[in-house]
Amino acid sequence: MFFTSTKSKFLSICYLFSFIVLNTVAQVHQTNRKEFLITRDMEAHAVMPVDTMGIILYRSYLGIKENQLEITRLDTALQQIYRGFLPVPKEFMLAHVKANRSRIYFLFKGNSDQKGYLVIAVNILDGGYFSFPITNAIPFNATEFVVNRESVIIGGYFNYRPVVIHYAMATSQARALPGMLNLPGEITQLKSYPDGGFDVIISAKNLQAKKCIWVHHYDAKGDMIKT
Repeated sequence: MFFTSTKSKFLSICYLFSFIVLNTVAQVHQTNRKEFLITRDMEAHAVMPVDTMGIILYRSYLGIKENQLEITRLDTALQQIYRGFLPVPKEFMLAHVKANRSRIYFLFKGNSDQKGYLVIAVNILDGGYFSFPITNAIPFNATEFVVNRESVIIGGYFNYRPVVIHYAMATSQARALPGMLNLPGEITQLKSYPDGGFDVIISAKNLQAKKCIWVHHYDAKGDMIKT
């Protein structure tokens, strides 16, 4: 009797558990979908999630006199909020995209004749935007791109050595961070903090040829605090 009773109770729990699992799975279903026609001469959309504001779809168009960046915002129900085109000079190509707080930032790299960068910042909520150039005397290929509340940070390499450019949006000034060009190695990470400060983490060999991790900490103005 005891064994039978225990077995029956166990089976009841299994059935209840199975019902809960099946019921949970049944609640996961597609509520809506959005379809976009893509022809052979069109670039497919890239997607950037923007939390509770939905998603941003973007793609580039090559024009005769200038290029264009198409931006579409869909809400969490996949309903279109806005769609528009932003002009981009011919000598710039899209390199990186980052979202920070209420904006999404598009980094464009200049060609060999245009050694600087162009940043287009788009307000996620309504699609309003502004842009600013970042000029630098050192031509380098950007591999890292970080945005915080006060600055834009671009990392890359020149002559196999790390280069990091700090651009202060408040003053529109760009400068190469100190302590970079004399240190051969690889940029492992650019890490930003809520107060505007950031770390540049570099993997390099020390004088004994042992691989080490170097952490350079900078304040919001781009001044080195410690290493």
